[in-house]
Amino acid sequence: MSYEVYDGDAPATGEVLWQVLVEYSNRGDAKPSTVVEVFRERYRDVESADEAALEIARTYDPPDPWSPQGRTVFREAAGYLTVVRGATKSFHFSTRVVQEV
Repeated sequence: MSYEVYDGDAPATGEVLWQVLVEYSNRGDAKPSTVVEVFRERYRDVESADEAALEIARTYDPPDPWSPQGRTVFREAAGYLTVVRGATKSFHFSTRVVQEV
């Protein structure tokens, strides 16, 4: 006999939930070359997830640059591209609204 295991983070059957992820290049020769951070919070509608993604695009603190001087956020079709200006270089990261399928 087997029993269903309760997973508090799992969506109800048929329920569509959205999450936010951030993707950026890792430092220099570090591996993996690209880092993807998926945030745990789930949203019942894409509009709420998009609001959260915009807030993350405006406030997320990536490892580079080491001395941020400012940032510019651009809307993409499926999220945001953030350019962070440092003292000597600029770096970028993407913030996306995703749905696990």
